[in-house]
Amino acid sequence: MQVDDEFPSLNDSMKINDSKKLPYIPPIVVDKVNDGKKRMDELNDLTNKKVTARVVGDNLKIFPPSVEAQRFIRSEITNKRKLQAHTFLIPKDKQLKIVIRGLPNDYPTADLIKNLRNESFHMEYVTQLKHRGGNGNMPLFLAVLPKNEKN
Repeated sequence: MQVDDEFPSLNDSMKINDSKKLPYIPPIVVDKVNDGKKRMDELNDLTNKKVTARVVGDNLKIFPPSVEAQRFIRSEITNKRKLQAHTFLIPKDKQLKIVIRGLPNDYPTADLIKNLRNESFHMEYVTQLKHRGGNGNMPLFLAVLPKNEKN
């Protein structure tokens, strides 16, 4: 019996879809908007791209088409229009946060920073974590590093 290779297999179609995967662009949520349609028309005119949005209660949830549009809309809304809004970081802009444990409570953070730099880590900052209720230090240190290939 001969098998037709005219149709691609399921695995082939999955490979095609994976290669066309677009990067995740987080939405922007503008609080207390009473005229969402008007705001959307303004954003479409400013970005010269089709921006989609949805009104959820009295909030406007904006879905930008690209990373550049997301940054432009976010700056336009918060800086120029002075509207109350929030968004999430783009995954490639996130920082790495590492908790270091197993060190004594009185270990100086300056020594830890020096030791990490000797191991060729470039960090934003290092701080010792504190207990919630009291002011005592925990034997945990938080190191925040920029996301790059070295780290």
